[in-house]
Amino acid sequence: TAALDENGNVVEHAQGSLIDDGIYAALKFLEILDAQNAATPTRVVDFMASLPTYATSNELRLFAPDEQKSQVVSAIRDSLLSQYKKDLPPDRPLVVASGLKIQDGRAATIEVDGIRLQFKDGAWLVVRMSNTSPNLVIKFEAKTPKRVRELMIAVRELLRAYPDVEAKALDDELHRFS
Repeated sequence: TAALDENGNVVEHAQGSLIDDGIYAALKFLEILDAQNAATPTRVVDFMASLPTYATSNELRLFAPDEQKSQVVSAIRDSLLSQYKKDLPPDRPLVVASGLKIQDGRAATIEVDGIRLQFKDGAWLVVRMSNTSPNLVIKFEAKTPKRVRELMIAVRELLRAYPDVEAKALDDELHRFS
């Protein structure tokens, strides 16, 4: 089993330990590739080509004064949950184990340093507070560019209520998806 850390990285649960490591992830990938049980070896390029592709935004950093970040994320969370309630799968609870916040990666909402919504159609968005700078970090992914744009527009409209949040990077990304 695996979990997502606060940055959205996949963290493997291996023998009671949490592992967030690139070399380990690469070895797990090779293990998955090896488990394909093909009569002939599967080339990485062929395996990767068989996986679905998604439209994804860049990771966007929007300046937001530190004293406003929490309020902005909270308001966006409430508005998005209200607006998209019917489009979200059933939620799963956040669990605290050994001081770590752990949430099932299939949960409709993941609330670690912000909000991540995972929709029934496979789309997701994240709006979180940067822990190291006066920024909100946002990202979107969906099966189609049209759906990514729809989610970006929804967040952009909510951000209009906060003139101190600089949304130029989001505006530029919206232009890229038009």
